[in-house]
Amino acid sequence: MAHKHSLLSKKRLRLLIWLGILWILYILTTSYSIPLLQPAPLIPSTQSIYFTHDENFIKAQQDDELTQEQIDKKKHKHSKTAKCNFTDDATFSMLKSTFISRDERNITDQHSTIYDEIFDNHKTEAIFGLSFKERCDLYFKNLFIKDHNWKFEANRNWDINYETEDFKNFKETKHAKFKEEFDRKDEDHEDYSKALEEFIKKKYESIVKKPVIEQEVIDYVSAIRIFNKCYITNENKTQINQMSKFIYNQHQIVESVPNAHQYRPTRHEALINDLDHFEHRLYPWLSFDYPIYEHWTGKTFHRPPNLKRLAPAQQNNHKRTTGSFLKSFEKLSNGKGIVLSIPEAHVDSTMRLIHLLRALNNQLPIQIIYHDNLSNKAKQKLVTAAREEYIVLPQSFKRVAKYFPKDYETNGLPKQDIWFVNVNNAIHDHYKEKFQRWANKLLAVMFNSFEEFMLIDDDTVLLQHPERYFFNLPGYKSSGAYFYKDRNDVTRRSEDELNFFKRLTPNIVDSLMFNIPIITNHSLSLEAFKGLYYFQEAGVVMLNRKVHFHSILMILQLNFLGPIAGKSYGEKELFWLGFTINGDESFEFNKNFVASVGEPTPQPNERARPDGTPHNSQEICSAHPGHIANDNHTLVWMNSGFRVCHYADEIDFEEEFKKRHKYKSIPNQSAFQAFYHSPLRISHAIIPPLDPGIKDRLNIEDEPTSGWMMDDHCRNYLWCGYSSIGGKVSDDSDEDNTLKGTLIEFDQWERDLFTYYGDVWVGEE
Repeated sequence: MAHKHSLLSKKRLRLLIWLGILWILYILTTSYSIPLLQPAPLIPSTQSIYFTHDENFIKAQQDDELTQEQIDKKKHKHSKTAKCNFTDDATFSMLKSTFISRDERNITDQHSTIYDEIFDNHKTEAIFGLSFKERCDLYFKNLFIKDHNWKFEANRNWDINYETEDFKNFKETKHAKFKEEFDRKDEDHEDYSKALEEFIKKKYESIVKKPVIEQEVIDYVSAIRIFNKCYITNENKTQINQMSKFIYNQHQIVESVPNAHQYRPTRHEALINDLDHFEHRLYPWLSFDYPIYEHWTGKTFHRPPNLKRLAPAQQNNHKRTTGSFLKSFEKLSNGKGIVLSIPEAHVDSTMRLIHLLRALNNQLPIQIIYHDNLSNKAKQKLVTAAREEYIVLPQSFKRVAKYFPKDYETNGLPKQDIWFVNVNNAIHDHYKEKFQRWANKLLAVMFNSFEEFMLIDDDTVLLQHPERYFFNLPGYKSSGAYFYKDRNDVTRRSEDELNFFKRLTPNIVDSLMFNIPIITNHSLSLEAFKGLYYFQEAGVVMLNRKVHFHSILMILQLNFLGPIAGKSYGEKELFWLGFTINGDESFEFNKNFVASVGEPTPQPNERARPDGTPHNSQEICSAHPGHIANDNHTLVWMNSGFRVCHYADEIDFEEEFKKRHKYKSIPNQSAFQAFYHSPLRISHAIIPPLDPGIKDRLNIEDEPTSGWMMDDHCRNYLWCGYSSIGGKVSDDSDEDNTLKGTLIEFDQWERDLFTYYGDVWVGEE
């Protein structure tokens, strides 16, 4: 109690000090002010600039409100400083000190330019005297005032155009300076003029375009996260309670400011009285119609089905009700299930996946999301894989029968509840090309009908029960989002990219205005923020839509932002990036990086030092990245199917056998081909170590310098993982930089299960 009383006393003392500072500033600088007790009501208006598209009207309103001298003065003010200095205001500083205890990002805070517009026209205490809804409306009114044609530019080309007058002028004025700098590098170039031109282009990009583009991206992601909190998740009870306390505490401080100013809308703000249009502006790629949900029985539903009560009568209307489409869609989601997206070409691997899910005794419904490119023939194949009698099991089942229910074999593998979800009509025609290949997976995240779902790939191999294991992971149950890490390859991101990511996350103004948290070490301690380029493996993603709908929407929007999406390998990094950019840190990563799973390379027969002696490190070469649970032993799932080489059907085996430097014990081409098509046999796994500095560990002992080495077998999908890296550094010292990873040997019963699952996947008898 004494400690608590001491903390309260310190808070009161800090508040009194700030109030004293504010009073002194008031005495020195204020000639008069309007007292503030409660925010003034918005001035009603019969007009709205939402209902006019006449630029002359907008200009007339501006000219009518301000004299030409005031307009020139305002332009001059903005031309001198890119940002307003409202963050230096005493009230703002006091709120920052009170509500933000720590900022661990170590960057210069960068906020949306809309805040500059707002605080240019209103006193700080007036803004923070508003309610949550009034702040929301004020933000988007000013966004509209700044550009009444504003919308999220989902089709924007973010490439820099070097054919502009701006670049030509830059090049002419800076040419001599940059030529001198270029010549000082003293490098040889086959084409000097071309190399100099590229050097100047990079200078133009970094000096002129990059700051502008980054600010534009910050403005976009700010609008997304603020809109979603204001108008999509605003009915969430937890959010309502948190915001009520947050606003109340801020009002207590603001109302204590002497002679605080009252909020009064500008003329432009008063003209805007309808913000419903902004959902269309922020999500222009949506058609605002629901996808078509087709059950394996042939029943079709034109809105997310109620999985507890499948009655066609409930599904008559495919159009949304009045109000927010996104909010309505989120409310209709229900139940839990497995989700994947596939093209026609992946039907065969999906059939194998369905067989495996049957072998795992899966009881969850499965929704297959597609983009109007799945034929009826393909659907028939998938339904057959899910519903046909499956009684004849591989011989390997005999060794594992005791681990399954007694009726498992007699009743046949359980039939699966399959759904097909056609999202074609849910996407606006102008944006359908944006969801090709891996981006189609993002549509699966959005348009499946489940409240809780496991997103997987068609080549994902689950080795644990989907519902009993994955949906009961402690990390998932506590957070509502569970991710897995990729290979810890030592490819690094630049410090510049990492700082860009940090600047995209919620800033101090977001936090004070809308209670959107600044990210903490929960995110910043991730290896991704330490420079690891490939961080997340998205073959399994666990999500609770009710908890994270706002972050799901952010993930989809990032797909359109080239400066962000271009820094991700496919969709993989967009998941954790979407969460952190949204200020949502309620997610957990499995602690282990990817393991190489299979059988160790025999030493020294197939792997030896130049002198013929075996290495200290063990090696497993495999085309299958595996995921080990936090117990450092359990193999949970892996990627790339269950055949030794997932791309065996596409291999030229004559060439593959000729070049082989792995699998040297295989005697001939025919045996080599059979080996590639056979099920992977798993006896061990290696989780390679990662140098804390994300760098190689050079040594003189022919030991691996990093944990992974890519091999050109199996279409370059074969990766060798090592149980240790580094060794003796030089002959002149005793320094040894060896770093050990984790070598796992599976028990016989585990190997038997892997063999059974592999036989089911491949189709062995």
